[in-house]
Amino acid sequence: MGVEIMLAILCSVLGGFPPDAKPVWAEQSKPIVILLDATANGFTYRIDGSPVPLSEIRRTLQRKWDKGKTHEEQARVIILMHEKVSFSDAENLRALTMAVGYDQPRTLYFGTDRRYMIELRYSDAVAFSATGPVDR
Repeated sequence: MGVEIMLAILCSVLGGFPPDAKPVWAEQSKPIVILLDATANGFTYRIDGSPVPLSEIRRTLQRKWDKGKTHEEQARVIILMHEKVSFSDAENLRALTMAVGYDQPRTLYFGTDRRYMIELRYSDAVAFSATGPVDR
């Protein structure tokens, strides 16, 4: 068992970390998690577990940004999207989070069975070509 895990277990039993022994991971804030899920009636949105109407997503993210102690603490966003979500919707939500000021979010798709998630990673844009991208 790693030293940091043992320290975390010990500190949870004792009620906290000594001021100079707090590991780096304990100081990092939790990322904001946006869940876009499919239901029989369409899609539902949740931010940090709370339902949010589509029309209120930007305002809710902006409030969270403004409330943060520092922007570095609020910069991490994870978007979890059902596999039925279109790439266009994924891009719109991603762009919206960055327009508020957050860093590029991690975007993960999950299946209906919720057994796994696949991360969508973005690379540099390339010029469109009907024959495929030209090697660099």
